[in-house]
Amino acid sequence: MMDDFWHEFILVTKDYHYFCEKYFGRYIHHIPQLDGIAMDGSGFGIPTSLATTDKKKYIAAKLALLRNVMLEVSAALGPDTVKVWYEDLPKKYFYPFYEAASR
Repeated sequence: MMDDFWHEFILVTKDYHYFCEKYFGRYIHHIPQLDGIAMDGSGFGIPTSLATTDKKKYIAAKLALLRNVMLEVSAALGPDTVKVWYEDLPKKYFYPFYEAASR
């Protein structure tokens, strides 16, 4: 979901450029990867083959990645942003799915 929001944000180039400079000290370029799969066959450093060969390990790796991303967002933009992005927005826009996944 955040990826969709980020893509929309990037389209407003002036605001996106200002945001990057303010919070990261530099412009962050967008380099798309098909379904998060890098050219080396990994999904953000997680071998995609794990999704079928060792689902528990794949889920654990994805959760660790999510945790690290949330820590980076918190460090750069504050814990309130983490709450909005990863709790409030999913509840608002994906409520039925979010509730089912929480059970």
